[in-house]
Amino acid sequence: MSDYVKDQDLGGESLSGQLSRRRFLARSGITLAGTALIGCGGQESEQSPSAVALPATSKQNIVEVADGVYAAFADPSGDISANSGFVIGQDAVWVFDAQRVDYSTELLAQIQKLTTAPVKYLIHSHHHREIVEGTPVFTEALIVAHSGMRKNLIEEPRPGVRLPDVIYEEQLTFHDGNRELHLIHLGRYHTDGDSVLFLPQEKVLFSGDLLPGKGGPGGMRQAYLQEFVQTIDKALALDFETLVPGRGDSLATKDDLRRFQSYLTQVLTDVQTFIDGGASLEQTLAGVEVPDYIDPARRGTESFANLWRRTIERVYAELTGPSRP
Repeated sequence: MSDYVKDQDLGGESLSGQLSRRRFLARSGITLAGTALIGCGGQESEQSPSAVALPATSKQNIVEVADGVYAAFADPSGDISANSGFVIGQDAVWVFDAQRVDYSTELLAQIQKLTTAPVKYLIHSHHHREIVEGTPVFTEALIVAHSGMRKNLIEEPRPGVRLPDVIYEEQLTFHDGNRELHLIHLGRYHTDGDSVLFLPQEKVLFSGDLLPGKGGPGGMRQAYLQEFVQTIDKALALDFETLVPGRGDSLATKDDLRRFQSYLTQVLTDVQTFIDGGASLEQTLAGVEVPDYIDPARRGTESFANLWRRTIERVYAELTGPSRP
């Protein structure tokens, strides 16, 4: 039985709260971003709602994608560049993914400039270090995650990172006045404990590593690649228009998610072709070409070479070995 938060009315934001935040935005010299947003696939995406960008900080670029809903794009040049986001309610703030301690410290400072409401909920999309290391910054927040994420964090503990306080299995819904926030486990993909955050009224989806950045996917050592493709179909069935990806420096849409799905399908198909021909793992690694989806600037880097090898190793193991429970 999952812990289920439902019909907890946190109340709509007061008029004074709305005005206070908008005065801050105005004082900060915020400009409207263009409506045709460039997504993670590196191509122009479907038309998306206008986004409001706060002045860039030293480590991240914070963008208001809907009223009180923000994306925080990490500096892609940093050694850990996972994105996060937050939602401001009347008397509570939800943060999606903590990033690293220095990023989270800066993120909390920006939140406190926008609202006096405390961060009551910290949601972890999964257990990897670039997602959870900033947890100690949010000292008063309840940590919310899928049960699989908690299991994984027990097996792979991170220094100073406490375990989730609230876990769920399939879906957990928060109510904030008329706003609903749906935390959903769509299935296994990047890990077996991933979550997305869906705001149906605003048509916004925080995807975590369901959609990595335009440079291509990160590590896949714990991924379920065949299930990944199927899970994306479930995400595409949600009624969203704007997607905040787990990595990358821009908003995305369903078209970007479809492009990533096509990339995964191509990798699975190519590896299967080599397996059907009797190729060993090393022969498959040498023969499978990197799809065009991957940013050309990233292909020649040592870090991508390592990640690409892990991806092919994982696919090869899935297609030749027993099914994982």
